[in-house]
Amino acid sequence: RNSKFSRKNWISSSISECDWEGVTCDSDIVTEISAINMGLTGELPKELFTLRTLVELDLRGNSISGTLPEDIGNLSSL
Repeated sequence: RNSKFSRKNWISSSISECDWEGVTCDSDIVTEISAINMGLTGELPKELFTLRTLVELDLRGNSISGTLPEDIGNLSSL
């Protein structure tokens, strides 16, 4: 499975998620992900669906594959 969710500084354990390109935080809590046209491919990482404070998720212009898991219901603030 070839996934490109590591593009640029994405999904790097060496830096805070709040420093990732396209990620907005409020008091070190991820609230928005705007990864428009970033060339992301593959399935959405399961960790994405644990971000219960997420109020905006914009992945337009990428080649995301797979199905949305039931866990998307955890993102009740979207």
